[in-house]
Amino acid sequence: MIRRALLSLSLAAFSMSAHGDEAVIRAAFPNTAIQTVDCALAAPLCEVVAGKSVFYTTPDARIMVIGRVFDLQLGRSLTDDRLDALDGGQASVRTASVASRPPQALPGGLGQAFRPEDAIVTGEGPRHLSVLADPGCPYCAQLADAVIALGDVQADVYLVGTVGGRAIPEAVYCARDPETALYQAYMRALQPGASCERAMAVARNELAARQLGLSGTPILIRDDGAIRYGMLPPEELDAWLKGAE
Repeated sequence: MIRRALLSLSLAAFSMSAHGDEAVIRAAFPNTAIQTVDCALAAPLCEVVAGKSVFYTTPDARIMVIGRVFDLQLGRSLTDDRLDALDGGQASVRTASVASRPPQALPGGLGQAFRPEDAIVTGEGPRHLSVLADPGCPYCAQLADAVIALGDVQADVYLVGTVGGRAIPEAVYCARDPETALYQAYMRALQPGASCERAMAVARNELAARQLGLSGTPILIRDDGAIRYGMLPPEELDAWLKGAE
């Protein structure tokens, strides 16, 4: 209950700070002819359009990201959509390089690529699911809150470092109590520490995800192999675990 309350407070605080300040972003790039700044489309990142280029920053303009942003729920590249719009809506060869649609099921389960010993077990109960997550992903934190809210679900969490790098996920694996450390990481309360042998789990998880065609976080895998991409609120997670599509 305490973990749930702390996580909920953290998510509320994150939501309040996730709206970008356009003036701050423009000031951070004084020599760039910025046309538009959109902090809602690809939240928690802000999309910045300059000429026919698109890049992303954190709302405080501290971190800059150059590359494609892919919305797994929509099944499309938000970056390519924007670039094609800037080109007048004409189809581009860029779309050929966009990752193919991720798998919608894993008949063989995760055992074909992931190691069970690399799972961080959270929660407890008769129901079970596996989760591919990143401590730097706010939707992963919201999903963790949903699992706690149900109260009868065990989630085996496999961590990757696609959002903020591997330092924090590795720190979770190296902690004396990885489950508690994971909740601390979701609340931005965990600092990187000394590495350990178990930290290699992050690299193994990332490799396994690529082998299975899984991209993004969070990704939920049911015991029957069904997959859902993105966060689910408690009521939808409950229905999905009961077999709903």
